[in-house]
Amino acid sequence: MQSRLFFLDILKAISIVAVVSYHSIFIPKSSYLDSFFLVEALFAPLRFCVPLLLVISFILTQKSLDKKPSTLGWQFLKKRLSRLVIPTFFWFGVAALLKLIRHKSPMGILQEIIRGEIFTGAYYLLILFQLTLMFVWFRRFLKHPNHLVTTLLLQGLVFVGIFVILANSPDSLLILGLRSLDRPFIIYWFGYIALGVLCHQKLPEIIQLSSRINFYFKSCLLSIVALLSIAEYSWIASLTQNSVPPFDYVMISCLLSAPVLLLCCAAIDEKQLPVWLKAIVQTLSKYSLGIFCINGILSQIFLSFGSQWAEGQVFSLPEVLVLKVVSWVSLLGISLGISIGLSRCGLKTVVS
Repeated sequence: MQSRLFFLDILKAISIVAVVSYHSIFIPKSSYLDSFFLVEALFAPLRFCVPLLLVISFILTQKSLDKKPSTLGWQFLKKRLSRLVIPTFFWFGVAALLKLIRHKSPMGILQEIIRGEIFTGAYYLLILFQLTLMFVWFRRFLKHPNHLVTTLLLQGLVFVGIFVILANSPDSLLILGLRSLDRPFIIYWFGYIALGVLCHQKLPEIIQLSSRINFYFKSCLLSIVALLSIAEYSWIASLTQNSVPPFDYVMISCLLSAPVLLLCCAAIDEKQLPVWLKAIVQTLSKYSLGIFCINGILSQIFLSFGSQWAEGQVFSLPEVLVLKVVSWVSLLGISLGISIGLSRCGLKTVVS
C-alpha cells in the first residue's frame, strides 16, 4: 500500500467543502420558513461530512499504529491528545472571547462549550476527544474483525432504537435528555471507530475493488445513499416537527456514506488529476482543521449581521439557494485564506 493515500486527501477535501455548506446561510430561519425543510432535505446527502472525517481520522490513526505496533496505549494517547488539545483550546478560546466581547455570560459560554456549541460544529472536536479515549481503551478488542462488525451492528441498533422512540414517544424524558446532551453524546458516534479500523484493515481489498467498479455503478451507489439520506432526514424532520438536532446524524445513511465514498474514490490516483485540481485538493485537505473551526466561528458572526439585514424580509426558495451557494463559496475561501495566513504566522498546529 502506498505510504500516502491521495484518495484520503480527496475525501477530506470533499468533506470540508460539505461541512462549510451547512454553515453558509446567513439569514434567520424565520425569513425562509416556507422553504426551510426543502433546503435542509436537499442538502441532507452532504451530511456524510462529519462521519467521513471521523472514519478518515481512525484509518490514519490505525495506519500510524501499524507502523509502530509496540507503541503503548498511554504513549499513543499522549501524542494524539496533544494534537487535539492545542487547536481545541485555541479555537474554543477565540470563540469564547468573541462572545465575552458581545456580553455573553460566562455561565452561558460554559454551557455552550459543554454542548459543543461555542462555535458552529465545535461538537466535532469534543467527539474526537471521546473517541480517542475509547480507541485506546478498546484497542485490543478492535483488533478482531468480528468485534468490529459487532460494534457497527450495535451502532445501527442504537440508531434504530432512537427512531422507534422518536416515532412513538417524541416528547418522552429520554428524548428530552438526549436533546439536553446534544450532539457530543457518544452513543451517536462510537461506531465510526470500528468503521475506520475495519476500512483500514480492508483497504487493499477496497482499493482493488474500486479499480474494478465502473463509473456508472459508483454513480448508482452514491445516488442510492443520497436518496436514503433525504428520506431519513425527511422522516426524522416529520417526527420532530422540523426540530431535528441532535438527531441529524442518527441515520443509517451516515454509516453507509463513509464506506461508499471510500469505495468510490479509493482507486483515484493523483496522476489522474490536473495539476491545478491536485493542488486544490491537497490545500483543502491540509487546512481542513483550520477551515472547520474558522468557518464555524465566522458563520455565527455573519449570521448576526445577516439577521439584522434580513429582518422583516421573506425569501423564496430560489433566492435562498442563491444566497446559500454564494455564502458557501465565500465562507470557504475566507476560511482557507485565514488558515493559510495563520500557518505562515507560526500557528500551523491550530489549522493543520
